[in-house]
Amino acid sequence: MRSLQHRRERYSLIYTWRMLENQVPNIGIEQQVSKRGRRCIVPPINSTAKTWIRNLRESSLKFRGPTLFNCLPREIRGIMGCGTTKFKAAVDGWLSPIPDEPQIPGYTAMRRRESNSIRHMLGCAKRDGDIEAEQHMPSVSSQPEAAYHSDLGGL
Repeated sequence: MRSLQHRRERYSLIYTWRMLENQVPNIGIEQQVSKRGRRCIVPPINSTAKTWIRNLRESSLKFRGPTLFNCLPREIRGIMGCGTTKFKAAVDGWLSPIPDEPQIPGYTAMRRRESNSIRHMLGCAKRDGDIEAEQHMPSVSSQPEAAYHSDLGGL
């Protein structure tokens, strides 16, 4: 089971994608499509603002969602016009090799990154050779539910 932080970040990824797909009301998240693929525009944060204001902005869905969405590989960011199940399966396949090292008193000295955020741990997984774009991409079939259930061993 994933830590609470990873589960929250996974939910933010999925909800951001759903906003871009107009499946839920959009809170002002914008996207752009370029040669680097589909990406979200991350709203700027005033560096001269007070620390508590910057922290509030950085922890909001409007900032955190696009930042996490842009961490996804191009192939996953480009999934469009399908149900949430297909996108979730792709995200879960991508998240599986990313280390999950939540803050536990007495054990955080062994953590490889400054935080347990997917953004920070992603660099750790890439460095260790755990993640390759083609290896972690689940097959995107026309029947994602069947692929998902086959991974569970028919449960």
